[in-house]
Amino acid sequence: MAKQSLSYYVERYQNGTLTEAEAAVLLELLQHEEQEADLDLLMMDDIKQWEQSEAVFPEVKERIKAALNRQIETERSNLKRLRIRRVRWYWAAASVAILLNLVVFFYKKNKLVDHTVAGSMENIVAPVTNRATITLADGSQVYLDSAGNGQLGQVGNIRLVKLASGQIAYQTAEGQILEELQYNTLSNPRGSKVIDITLSDGSHVWLNAGSSIRYPVAFIGADRTVELTGEGYFEVAKDPHKKFVVMANGIATEVLGTHFNINAYAYEAAVRTTLFEGAVKVLNRGREKLLSPGQQSVAAGDILEVNKNVDMEEVIAWKEGLFLFENKDVESIMNLLSQWYDIEVEYRGNKVTELFTAAISREAPLSKVLGFLEKTGRIHFTVEGKKVIVKP
Repeated sequence: MAKQSLSYYVERYQNGTLTEAEAAVLLELLQHEEQEADLDLLMMDDIKQWEQSEAVFPEVKERIKAALNRQIETERSNLKRLRIRRVRWYWAAASVAILLNLVVFFYKKNKLVDHTVAGSMENIVAPVTNRATITLADGSQVYLDSAGNGQLGQVGNIRLVKLASGQIAYQTAEGQILEELQYNTLSNPRGSKVIDITLSDGSHVWLNAGSSIRYPVAFIGADRTVELTGEGYFEVAKDPHKKFVVMANGIATEVLGTHFNINAYAYEAAVRTTLFEGAVKVLNRGREKLLSPGQQSVAAGDILEVNKNVDMEEVIAWKEGLFLFENKDVESIMNLLSQWYDIEVEYRGNKVTELFTAAISREAPLSKVLGFLEKTGRIHFTVEGKKVIVKP
């Protein structure tokens, strides 16, 4: 039998017409390193077809899984190098499956998917607008999605403006000097795109969905203190004479100028502060820890610990437009999805104990995310309005 190209055998494999003799040739081709790049490209181009293929030759499946792993590692390296820019995850569906360690990934699972989920979830899309509001010191509210560019409000000599980029900023204006602390609150509700704001001192803050920050219109006095609920990423403007303090669920994070992330959602068991640059001091009920870049503090009750083994890409993924799960249980994943898609979650039946690892674009509709998880055959979803029911 004359040998054909790799793509020929791959196509035969996909449509279920590959014979045992051809499978042996395909396996031989896959053993050669020079074929790896071609296989990677085929996986990129035909990922949906691979998803639907039946695996009758385990050796072939293992080589294809290796190709997926190479793509995963490549893209994760890209995310690490290009943390400030969004990465295109062409292979999201495949990476979900392979990282879940699914030995049956290539078995046709689509018939196990609850089509009620896909049909009823069609209109639950990722946030396409920002629905954040700013509550001004006088109690009035500014709805940012409907506000035009330019000045939104003014207190003393500080102007609140919306830039053409959609970013919110405070700018100094000529006139009266502000002599007393007056607070504004930026609230980013569930089901809203990430919002960022530049405070009056030049510090830059990003808020995840379901988060808010209360901050002075102008920082006067001995320090710069803000209050966070939910999750925020901070790039604090340096000021050696005035420390910047973030209060979140009773936990204080003190810095002079640095980059860090705080996760303080109410459903989380602990407040986690992760340091990306510089140094921060975390205080909890008389205990304090000094963090170095790459470290994370975990504060709960009277406990304050430092985690030195942190997946920094997973921590920052929300800001870069990704869901990045590393050995996450289903409840942790559904908590994240509920914030982003503004859904309710109910659990029925026995607890799902599997741990999931996946990389999925936050721009994907909810039906696609749930479909990926459901392909394992060990978890199922039913939708009632905006409630997602999870069951084994």
